[in-house]
Amino acid sequence: MWFFAGLFRKYQFRKRWPEVTKKILQEELPRWIKKEKAGTENLYSVDISLGKSHGRRPPYNREIYWDAPYGIVLLHETVPVACIGFDFGRQNIYIKQIQGVREKQTILSGIRWERLLIEIVIRCGKHFGFKNIRILRAKENFYYFRDYDPDEVYGPKNYIPRNRRLEMRYDVTAERRGFTTGERYHTLELQ
Repeated sequence: MWFFAGLFRKYQFRKRWPEVTKKILQEELPRWIKKEKAGTENLYSVDISLGKSHGRRPPYNREIYWDAPYGIVLLHETVPVACIGFDFGRQNIYIKQIQGVREKQTILSGIRWERLLIEIVIRCGKHFGFKNIRILRAKENFYYFRDYDPDEVYGPKNYIPRNRRLEMRYDVTAERRGFTTGERYHTLELQ
């Protein structure tokens, strides 16, 4: 019976997820805009991305390389500035990606975008009856231990700062939101 309940939840999620996500954004956005950027809420929106687990997906082929099959893209006007990628099982949503678009850091500096996107996923999880939200720990992220190609634009000097950014984005954000730390994931039980 649990198998059919999981399939039904997945079907409902895929069918109603876009409308629920957009509604949650409108409710949550004022809470995460920084004071100096107050009044810019109408410039932000979200889009949904579904596809294969890894790779580029239209219409954001240039800006985002996806690490998960489901994604929420944060848009400033019509330009993607950040995303969160996830997958789910019967009772859990697994957040595998929290990423800002490199060239959009000045736009992202006016909003607590990591916490906003995580909050949207948490509220969607509650809405669709999931029991847990799990965030991949920074050290479990593929990019944490990846060596840079010396010819890469940002070069080897960014290896340590990148890992610190991943720890802030995944580990510290999860702890601040009340997730408990496990071996591979930070977990939040939904009440």
